[in-house]
Amino acid sequence: MPEVPKPTLHLGSTGPAVRELQAKLRGIAVDGQFGRQTQLAVIAFQTSHQLVADGVVGRRTWYELGRS
Repeated sequence: MPEVPKPTLHLGSTGPAVRELQAKLRGIAVDGQFGRQTQLAVIAFQTSHQLVADGVVGRRTWYELGRS
């Protein structure tokens, strides 16, 4: 069965995909709310993986999160 694409996440996003993201980022609260703390953690992750550090979790960021 093919993998279901992950949704694009950004400041203000909520739900299970945000919880998954937060768990992968480690060191931040897993509350399902994409707030400022999550955004800063995403930017730090993107910077450390030579991605565009815009705080938006799209296809490339999800891919790199899956490799970490």
